[in-house]
Amino acid sequence: MTLQTATLQHRTWLALYVTIAGLYLLTSTGRLGGSDALAMFNATQSLATKGSVAVDPCTPDPRSSHCVPGANGRNYAGFGLVPSIAAVPAYAASQVAASLLHRDGRILGVLGISLCHALWAAAVPLVLGLWLGRMGLSSQAVVWGALAYAFASPAWYLSSRFCSEPYFALGLIGCCYLLCCDDRPFSLAAAGACFGFAVGSRIYGLILAPVVVLYVLLLWRSRNKKSSEIVRNLLVFGAPVAVSLSLIALSNQLRFGSVLKTGYHLSFPTTADLLSTPLLEGMKNLLINNEVGVFIFVPWVGMVPFLWGRFWSRSRNEAIQALGMILINYLFFAKYAAWHGGWYLGPRMLNAVFPFLILPVALLFDKGAVSLRTWAGRMTVALVSLACLIQVLLLAYPSPRYYILQTYNQQHGINQSWSGEPLLEAVSALPDLLLGKRNQSTDPAHQYMLTLPNPVNQVRADLWLLKATLLAVPHSVAYFLTALLLILFVLGVRAVRSQLSCRAKLCGERPARDLDRAPAAHV
Repeated sequence: MTLQTATLQHRTWLALYVTIAGLYLLTSTGRLGGSDALAMFNATQSLATKGSVAVDPCTPDPRSSHCVPGANGRNYAGFGLVPSIAAVPAYAASQVAASLLHRDGRILGVLGISLCHALWAAAVPLVLGLWLGRMGLSSQAVVWGALAYAFASPAWYLSSRFCSEPYFALGLIGCCYLLCCDDRPFSLAAAGACFGFAVGSRIYGLILAPVVVLYVLLLWRSRNKKSSEIVRNLLVFGAPVAVSLSLIALSNQLRFGSVLKTGYHLSFPTTADLLSTPLLEGMKNLLINNEVGVFIFVPWVGMVPFLWGRFWSRSRNEAIQALGMILINYLFFAKYAAWHGGWYLGPRMLNAVFPFLILPVALLFDKGAVSLRTWAGRMTVALVSLACLIQVLLLAYPSPRYYILQTYNQQHGINQSWSGEPLLEAVSALPDLLLGKRNQSTDPAHQYMLTLPNPVNQVRADLWLLKATLLAVPHSVAYFLTALLLILFVLGVRAVRSQLSCRAKLCGERPARDLDRAPAAHV
């Protein structure tokens, strides 16, 4: 017996995307989020203006991958090129706007890339929803699963900062969705291209290849494929992956003089340097560290073990794949020397596991109110809501501020009540960040932050529409854009609710109890 895919209308998928993208655009920082983002921006700028990926002018530092000496005397960033390439159209459009409006080209270039990045990031939960639908989940489960991932995981926070994580997740989830669809050559080739897209964003994706292959073999076994068909399908899937790897190798050769040098070869010259963190220490910190711990910033993850049984029995292939993805990512980054992820709050390095962790959570909504009335359902909803609130706090709070204040207080022997507790600092600082420093204008730490470059990014909320008014953008323009994005968000929500109501009352969707008894879907 086979489940039918949850078939939402095209306008509903569009409404879901508009809902997510509208809020992502509204809460974007509109600026570069750190040195990694600056290096990728410089590569984009160089591509758009010179046809090169060099990031000159910059000063090489053997301890970082932001400015790495190349084979031809130029300097390059040691990051995947996909995010920089994807941002080129936005940069080019922003330069046209800067010329027409007589504004600073670099400022508008950064803003354009930041907003374009939010649009790319909004595609990840949409594709996740498509995958959930292909797995046979109900419309309610598809929509709520996508929204839970979009707003109750680091996906929201990372959508506001130019980084490679959303591009990697988009390629990885897109690959899984296309493999789950069917075995037509086009779908298989597109799945391989998606995986190549992911690896081109973050080279570490290569270690996940065995899990992807295992997943597709499980799918083909359930579809009773012959050995000859499996070999043919693997070749079709592997061809675009091989092309992507060849392009990566070529870029490494042209930039650094070796196909094996990715730009991290100075920071981590050996595997021992790359994986130098004690395993147990890394495993503990990734879960409960106050600055990046999964259970601190995404508390609903703690409910996944209680929801896993039904997921395992209903969608065995996806459960096996999810387990492999979670374990490989967790163990790798537990050993990774840069497990912390830099000046980012929240579990940035484990961002790729959350689409897989959300799968059993989405399944909870497949039975509607029946599942949500159980203790596990109520606890999961409460923790998802809490995670959403935590994301809101992180979006408004400029993460470098926490690390700057930590360093300042340590140097001056000051022990604040929030020391080592970034969420507590974010809550206490929120009124001043939104309304401006009033009562603590003479505070030495505040005065110190005002001496830093672009101090507005440390003393005001990290929202581009709010800071735009502080940088001579007319209030009327900022209010208009805010209202427009809010209207898009509201219209998207209304359209999605209307479609779900239609399916539940008029459109004849199969009752949840029948879905629950049916075996896993493999189309």
